[in-house]
Amino acid sequence: MAVIVEGGGTKSTGIIVDQGELLEEPAKDRSQLTSLISLTGLGPGNVLALGEDGLKRLGGAIAEKVPEKLKDQPVYFTAAGVEGESTATFARNNLMQGGLPEVSVLGDLDLLIEALNRDGIALIAGTGQNCGGALSEKTGQHERTSQYGGIGPVLGDEGSGYWLGKRAVNAVLLSLQGHGEETSLGKRVFHYLAERCAEILDLENEETREVQKILRAGPDRSSDDRARRSFDVLLRVLYQEPSPERRDLLAPLAEFVIEDGKGGDLVSEQLILQAVANLLRGVEAVTHQLEPPKSFTLGLRGGLFDSDFFREQFRTRLERSPIMRHYKPDIRRLHEPNEDQPLTEGMIDVHLAALRNRLRRDLGR
Repeated sequence: MAVIVEGGGTKSTGIIVDQGELLEEPAKDRSQLTSLISLTGLGPGNVLALGEDGLKRLGGAIAEKVPEKLKDQPVYFTAAGVEGESTATFARNNLMQGGLPEVSVLGDLDLLIEALNRDGIALIAGTGQNCGGALSEKTGQHERTSQYGGIGPVLGDEGSGYWLGKRAVNAVLLSLQGHGEETSLGKRVFHYLAERCAEILDLENEETREVQKILRAGPDRSSDDRARRSFDVLLRVLYQEPSPERRDLLAPLAEFVIEDGKGGDLVSEQLILQAVANLLRGVEAVTHQLEPPKSFTLGLRGGLFDSDFFREQFRTRLERSPIMRHYKPDIRRLHEPNEDQPLTEGMIDVHLAALRNRLRRDLGR
């Protein structure tokens, strides 16, 4: 048996599967697997964001979820924030100190490249952003690889869910200062933060209850004083967090941007176009460096691509790109798990394909 865990920026989920069945010829698909167990509720899994203590806690949480009779089975841990052997070793050591047996660590981008059999380009647009690919050369030559992004929220993640959420808040704040267009995102952001107040502020305090009341009322631009009060409250709540870079607070706002953009909100539309342009820049850079054949596989993964509207915006601009118009990529949606449906078909396909390819390569098959 093998324990497969995927750690993302805001959540981690996993599955347990029989390794032997993965290596059978012909390879079994998910419907034929005799043993498939889900693991949910594991919390965030970004390696760099968690640090030593966070990884140890995650290792303990995973160990608690695994059935007693399977606790000595190997763990394949895939996560955001793993960009090289140094980070992988750091994650492996701390996960094992948390209570896991031997752990194999792989980056989330590497997972997708493995699932594409190391022959194609993958783009991640979830809480964070990453793009990269691998291309098999002619016989006797080495594989070529390329990457663009994957450097986290402080230095990068342009076009990601976190980036969209942060830009949405920025647009609302500027609107309250009298700059830019009014946007329907104002009420969305205020009401969302009102609901999250319980985990941010001490609501037993009368002052903080008043803050929540103001947030529930929405942004008020009826006068300079009221606009200033709305601005002040919004800024105060955002900086009340342990870190203003906290992604699990801002990334969910991307869903509002996409919904309002689809509904015709001009500010949201512009933010979506900017996000798509940033994501496309990564695909263009990797394609330019790899020089793949005219037809190659482009795998898309991450919460932003769950939206048909966002996916279509991306596809349209991909076709108009001066670099990409010379190619005809086979665009595939590489699905990911969520708390409600951890064993979505696409998630199983991605992980099992990647693990199958890794096992076969390790065994020389």
